[in-house]
Amino acid sequence: MFWRLSEPRPNGPMAAHLFLELVDVKLSYTTLQQEVEDHPDYPSLLSISDVFSKYKVGNITASFAPGDMAKIPPPFITQVKGKDSEMEYFTVVKTINSEKVSAFDPERKKWREYPFQEFAEQTSGVVLLAEPEDDAGEIDFKDKRREERYHTFSMYALITLLIAIFATVNVQAFLQVGWVALPPIMFSVLSAAGVLTGILLMWYDLDRYNPVIQQLCKGRKHVNCDAILQSNAAHIWGVSWSTIGLSYFSGQLIFMLAQGIVSPEMQSVTGIVSLLALPYVFYSVYFQWRIAKQWCVLCLTIQAILLLQASIVIWKTDMLISNFSVSALLQFTMFGAIAFLAVVRLFPMLKKLKRTKFFKNQLKRLKYNPDVFNAVLSKQKNVHEGAAGLGIILGNPNATNKILKVCNPYCGPCAKAHPPIEDLLERNPDVQVQIIFTATNEDYDERKLPVQHLLAIAADNNEHLIKQALDDWYLAPEKNYAQFAARYPLKNELVQQEGKIKDMRDWCDKAGIAHTPTIYVNNHELPNIYDVHDLKNFLSA
Repeated sequence: MFWRLSEPRPNGPMAAHLFLELVDVKLSYTTLQQEVEDHPDYPSLLSISDVFSKYKVGNITASFAPGDMAKIPPPFITQVKGKDSEMEYFTVVKTINSEKVSAFDPERKKWREYPFQEFAEQTSGVVLLAEPEDDAGEIDFKDKRREERYHTFSMYALITLLIAIFATVNVQAFLQVGWVALPPIMFSVLSAAGVLTGILLMWYDLDRYNPVIQQLCKGRKHVNCDAILQSNAAHIWGVSWSTIGLSYFSGQLIFMLAQGIVSPEMQSVTGIVSLLALPYVFYSVYFQWRIAKQWCVLCLTIQAILLLQASIVIWKTDMLISNFSVSALLQFTMFGAIAFLAVVRLFPMLKKLKRTKFFKNQLKRLKYNPDVFNAVLSKQKNVHEGAAGLGIILGNPNATNKILKVCNPYCGPCAKAHPPIEDLLERNPDVQVQIIFTATNEDYDERKLPVQHLLAIAADNNEHLIKQALDDWYLAPEKNYAQFAARYPLKNELVQQEGKIKDMRDWCDKAGIAHTPTIYVNNHELPNIYDVHDLKNFLSA
């Protein structure tokens, strides 16, 4: 539950990922979620469709009468209306016939079987069908998947370590004094439950639309967490009761683990403080019952924990006064204060990170809006005339979208820009790429020889060969001209390229090329807020 709380999976990307797993397409969830959420039309079926197309998963969207859905070959993505809310969710249908449907339940996040008629009444009838190509998926899928597994492992390892520490302390207490340790062990378990519930209460304020939070606080009759947690009574002296509750239980649990579960002084201090906290239970229940006339499930859970702890203390009242220690009380106060300061400092940081992520996603969606891109591009510097026929030209000569790349054969950023441009050529038949080099014919210019060689290879008009040569040069870990020349042996053809190099250099001087790579798209320089990797969002087929 807490994994889903901290790492929520939005419905659209999750449905898309489940579908890709069924058709065995290697695309990491991290990449998929980022691509879908960055789409200008997110959340929509179009956002999923475009991302599928980008990774070579051919797809079509169609509308069917719900009663005809048994005729559609699974798997496919469709939309269904939720049972617990009126929201529409994306789901994946694994198998379907006229009697039953095996599909993913987006509200409970698990696979289940529906009677066909029930499913037909819930679905919108809009369906996305997809068929992956042989090379569909992500090139660096293994690296991305390794990162995801490491992230997941580290989270589970941390949770397991905390549980192991807690369990070890309690087991040691039981081995030390036997059944006498049962009341303090129960008390410590309730403290841990209070910490977890306090985290949920704090998270509600941080992200009340989180699917886990919504599932815990979904609006039944007279159940409305928002009415309680957003009321004036939810704060005292500017501090939320959620903050106080989490600090109280955290400080209490740390104090118990530090002192020892069966320490008489610890039991005395925690017992007295638990009894002092009882008035808050009656205040909270009375406010929800008589004033707000709404119930908060998480708040009631806290009250139940406080009552149970007080019950355990009443069971052991004989030791409250006799074992009381001022130093233990000071320690309890100190741990509570540290927990309070940690929560007060950490929570605003988490809230800021959440807000930053939200605005970042919004800005990326705006940035990747084709209308915005074209408007910003049209205001950029227009490429000078005279570039026609210069350098190396790849792709469709009649393409609507023309990319001009000005580069240096020894330029690291130029090498990094090569794969995404090559990928655009492969994915979109309506793209032409022109490569112009900044080399000169001077003998001291190290750029001259590799540029001569590449131009000579391109002169044969063998596009496959020049693409291979460009890959061998730019993707090589070390730029070694002698090795490159040995692989593509040429003689007199090199001298014939000097005129072409001069024409390219003259054009670069007139265009005022100040750095490489300089990218032009449809005669306009690529805006600074975009880089060559962003072009896949606008020029992919």
